[in-house]
Amino acid sequence: MLWVFLLINVWLCSGAYGQVRVYMIHLNGSAAADKVTGFLNDYVAAVMAQANLTYTVTQQPDSRYGALQADGTWNGLVGSLVNKSADIVAADLTITSIRDTVIDFTDPYTPVHLRVVININASSADGLKYLVTKDSSDQIFIQSSKEPKIQAIWANIQANNGFVDNYQVGLDKVLSGGYALIMESVAGGAFNAANPGVAKITDDVLWETYYAFGVQQGSPLRLQLSRVIEKLNAIGTTQTLFAKWGLTDRL
Repeated sequence: MLWVFLLINVWLCSGAYGQVRVYMIHLNGSAAADKVTGFLNDYVAAVMAQANLTYTVTQQPDSRYGALQADGTWNGLVGSLVNKSADIVAADLTITSIRDTVIDFTDPYTPVHLRVVININASSADGLKYLVTKDSSDQIFIQSSKEPKIQAIWANIQANNGFVDNYQVGLDKVLSGGYALIMESVAGGAFNAANPGVAKITDDVLWETYYAFGVQQGSPLRLQLSRVIEKLNAIGTTQTLFAKWGLTDRL
């Protein structure tokens, strides 16, 4: 899997809010216990330094971003905020309207595009089988879209049972040939940086949204983190870190 989900226990140096627990998704680099590296590791460090926070890192148990379950509960990172086991989610977490009903999002730290990834030797006219990550924001958008082209993609996914557990499983199928994966552009950039010249995307942008941090509803941390994120975007820190780790909007 491209990402490792990490739990960060954070303490506010000022003591204003007491103990703050933050979940982080590891986009790239290394998540080894003795050496954690990557864009989000650096970006969280920059945010926490500006917010005067200290933190430690540990792994998120279920390795999910957060989807509404049949019994009305939430799994993943969103669920950790809803059940109050986490105070902040620092991840490549997509802002969606349904998630926004149960958690608060900070200001975005980057836009993100939903794209179609195919084998470097394939063509979009090859009759590919489409894949989407199960219970993800990608699936929610594809499933609910009213655009005929995207409805056709959804029909293809259903007909071929094109649901995968994560991007890595989908990318493995793409590289084997005959498949097209619905994938967020930043994740695609992380994959391309680690595996150049093996995949490409079609020209279409299916959807544009944003990545942000998440907090519990009503938390004062939303405003504090939003101010820091706005500052880091304004002074170019976010863009510098994206460039450092080879993250781009295109494969």
